Amino acid sequence: MSNFTPETFRPLLKRLVETPEYFTPSDLKTALDHIFTPDATLPAQVGAFLAALHIHRIERRPDSLAAAAEVLRSRAITADVADADKDFVVDIVGTGGDGHNTFNVSTTAAIVAAGAGARVVKHGSRASTSSSGSADLLQSLGCLFTPPPTALPNIPFTFILAPHYHPALALLAPTRKALPFRTMFNVLGPLINPARPQGMVLGVAEKELGMTFARSLRDGGVVRAMVVCGAEGLDEISCAGETYVWELKNGDIEEKRISPASFGLEAHPLIKVAGGTPQENSETFKALLTSGESIPEEVRPVLDFVLMNASALLVVAGVTRDLQEGVELARKSITSGRAWEALQKFREIGEASAQKMLYLCMVLGCYWYLWNAKLVFAFQRERSPAKIYERPQSGELHDPYRASVVKPKGMENTVPSVDRAGEVEAEMAATSGTRRVMKSFASKLEMMEMIQRCL
Repeated sequence: MSNFTPETFRPLLKRLVETPEYFTPSDLKTALDHIFTPDATLPAQVGAFLAALHIHRIERRPDSLAAAAEVLRSRAITADVADADKDFVVDIVGTGGDGHNTFNVSTTAAIVAAGAGARVVKHGSRASTSSSGSADLLQSLGCLFTPPPTALPNIPFTFILAPHYHPALALLAPTRKALPFRTMFNVLGPLINPARPQGMVLGVAEKELGMTFARSLRDGGVVRAMVVCGAEGLDEISCAGETYVWELKNGDIEEKRISPASFGLEAHPLIKVAGGTPQENSETFKALLTSGESIPEEVRPVLDFVLMNASALLVVAGVTRDLQEGVELARKSITSGRAWEALQKFREIGEASAQKMLYLCMVLGCYWYLWNAKLVFAFQRERSPAKIYERPQSGELHDPYRASVVKPKGMENTVPSVDRAGEVEAEMAATSGTRRVMKSFASKLEMMEMIQRCL
């Protein structure tokens, strides 16, 4: 029985609304625990809470962001990352909401960096503020997303779909959808990767959030990171002009600026890297990664956009120390086909996992069908004694074959006719034998062995 109730939530809401300067990270944790506990808050309280967080700009506080991320991570399903202790796992992601609707650069850069030697576990979802989210692009490329508890394999690139790992956020979905503004939870996504990467390139759409997120990453245990914000309010490294960078390294945060020239590349206006539908973006993606040295001229701006962001991720991953060298490594990843191979490995793993799960579902479905068929068979046998009990007999009720048979109303004082007695006994024996077989099959040990064989 939870101690959280709407009444215990009221003082927290009152403190946030009336004296937000005294609303501590501990208060935020307790409030979120209320919200993520069924029936511990009222819908009106949740709406008021989210509105107050937004009005008082609580998401601008590094300690509050870190506290909220800690609560969400504690309620998330932990990603089982193979060999996570041996590799330096990285991610590249943006908060969204910049309004520029550019090509899926972070997803493409993640795959390119993976082809160049980084271990990338990207955490993302479908589009919310653009035409094509990371999951939308990958799905249009034929990728399948394996839900937990399946382990994430040790391959260069892996993608995990956020809704699979954050069931707590589903409780907030209706309220967030009804509100006319973005909430704290729209920007928390990059901080709650269940794979817990050690390195990140994180894009924010507002310069004021840069230091906040850099500190939150440090507080959350990230070792190396670049928080970036294009001067146009872009949550990526900009190919059009300057990008503000907050670099986390050795526990220190350094603020600086970079530009396309820092990578040895030309600048391109953002209109040249505009995104489209998932299908349109997938065609651009294929043109980039499958053309070798002969990349079409019309996608050159997108190529440079991807190279910049992939280079930054390679620096964070420790593959290189220099942005211009990172560009060359990323370019070789594309022209050699290694980036495309990284995507193919992820796609093959997803297909194999889906086939195993389908086979498991088929086996369990057959088992369920047989079990129910047995129950129906037994029910029909045991509940239709009217065909067997024919001769009424006065006196004490006596059933020599099965005392548990339920007799129809009005036929309580009947016994089987002599010519049907053998048939009844055979039917009872058959039903009993079926029950024993099914009980044996349903034993926990055999079920576990069956599931392990399927997986």
